[in-house]
Amino acid sequence: MSQQTKQMEMKSNSGKEVPNVSNLRTSSEASYFDTHSFTTSSSNQQRNSDPFDLSSRFIYHQAKDFRRALSEIKQGRKTSCWMWYCLPTAPWIVNGRERGSYTNQRYALRDLPPNNKRGDDATRAYLVYETENDVNLRQNYFDLVSEIAKQLKNGIPVKTLMGFLDAPKLKSSLELFQRVSSGGFDDGVNEVCTRALTYLQKSNTCKKKSSGNKKTQQMLMHMKSSSVPSSIGSRVKSSENDWSSENDWSSEDDGHSKK
Repeated sequence: MSQQTKQMEMKSNSGKEVPNVSNLRTSSEASYFDTHSFTTSSSNQQRNSDPFDLSSRFIYHQAKDFRRALSEIKQGRKTSCWMWYCLPTAPWIVNGRERGSYTNQRYALRDLPPNNKRGDDATRAYLVYETENDVNLRQNYFDLVSEIAKQLKNGIPVKTLMGFLDAPKLKSSLELFQRVSSGGFDDGVNEVCTRALTYLQKSNTCKKKSSGNKKTQQMLMHMKSSSVPSSIGSRVKSSENDWSSENDWSSEDDGHSKK
């Protein structure tokens, strides 16, 4: 991470206002543009044809990291940093102000002023952006979310698959792309996002049930070691059976949690 990036992270986390990140590029992204010999004139043309700065923010990184990202999901666990530019989200707005780190703000799909606290227009542009340097942003998003939906369906908990910090970001990205792709804009992306969100909800629900089942078992163990009326123990035992019969994913969930 460059010194400039570190400074911006510190300023952002301190709650101070950060600059317009749509005009900033990391050293790697700047090097990418230098390597491809963009002149000032072609740079201006690029800005006009790409008002949301999708090329420098996403094409470069996905060309480098997307295959690894997809491979990690297929193996059942995200192990490296690619969330920002492979599963982007809209700006994170809290009480009318944008929050999050510099990196989070840098890669947010944001609309043009005065609507730069939302990201619907930028997300639509992301989905229809033409293939560049063998990178198709829409297809990559579709393929990655399809694999995520498959892993969630197979019972891998979302926090195991994506990591504790990135699980909420996944949900935000899926909801953004599901909403923007609705109404016939992109039926394929809408369907895969809806499917992934469905399995995500099931994963969260089953995780809560599994947690409840473990608490019940702990209570029973405590009762066995103390003098508790048998009628109370029977009611708790009945509750435990109810949890087990409903929790179809509990064994899979526990198995993955121990990895």
